[in-house]
Amino acid sequence: MKEISFKLNPDYIRPVIRLYGLDALIDTGAKFPVTTISKEILVNNFNAKCIVPETQINGFGGNCTGAVYELESFHVGDLIFPRMTIFQTDEDIGFPLILSAGMFDGLDVVLSFNQKTILFQVPDNQLVRNQHVKDSDGNVWILNASK
Repeated sequence: MKEISFKLNPDYIRPVIRLYGLDALIDTGAKFPVTTISKEILVNNFNAKCIVPETQINGFGGNCTGAVYELESFHVGDLIFPRMTIFQTDEDIGFPLILSAGMFDGLDVVLSFNQKTILFQVPDNQLVRNQHVKDSDGNVWILNASK
């Protein structure tokens, strides 16, 4: 079993780690990852492709407008998410990155607020992960897709 550990940012009471030089909230209630990283940075730094140019999601106290991008590759420590789908918005969502629970499906996650750490236990070194954006019925969690 591979263990990947991160220090939590002590400035927050929620589980926030640093990724790509940005604060990233690990949100067990989020259905899919969300970012406020600019579209230009997504394209230039993550080789992202816009797959839904304009849509809305429900959350963050109401509807949030943005676009859906597919990143060539996204890393959380040694975890690799190829072709990861992420919702991009320019609206204030509190953090530049929100990582969803579905990204860590199949892993044991040990969160210690006392030690200010989060530990991902990866079975059989399954470091390449498939991030899910559909429910068990195959319905896409991103709503009101247009264009």
